[in-house]
Amino acid sequence: MIEKRLQKFLAKFDELNIDAALVYKDENRNYLSGFTGDDSFLFITKEKSYFITDSRYTEQAQNEVVGFEVLEYKPPIHDFIKSLVEKHNVKRLGVEEDRMSLSDYITYKEKLEGVEIVKLEQTIEKIRMIKTMKNKVNRNSCKHCR
Repeated sequence: MIEKRLQKFLAKFDELNIDAALVYKDENRNYLSGFTGDDSFLFITKEKSYFITDSRYTEQAQNEVVGFEVLEYKPPIHDFIKSLVEKHNVKRLGVEEDRMSLSDYITYKEKLEGVEIVKLEQTIEKIRMIKTMKNKVNRNSCKHCR
């Protein structure tokens, strides 16, 4: 089930015109990866998906995360993300515009020279909402069957 969630998100990459996505928001990270902890990031490309965390959560991530390669980073996260952007030749990076701070945005703009940072436009939330709405419809249908 978790892997299907990631596939639904990846299917939106062409529509968003992005090469990769950086996911910060706890509920989106947890929804896509299955992770129940904190202080972690997802870096997702069409070819490879990474779950990025620090040493406090590495073991938990290895036990919980589905469909991602677990990587451990040492702060600052910006340099680690830069290395992945370069490795995957990312030209357009999607970010959660309602979660990324102005400070992070400025830092990424400086470090990721030649990379356009674009909004994900709440794509993950919309995918999550569809599932929620289906569940509500199914629950209501079952109530009427009784």
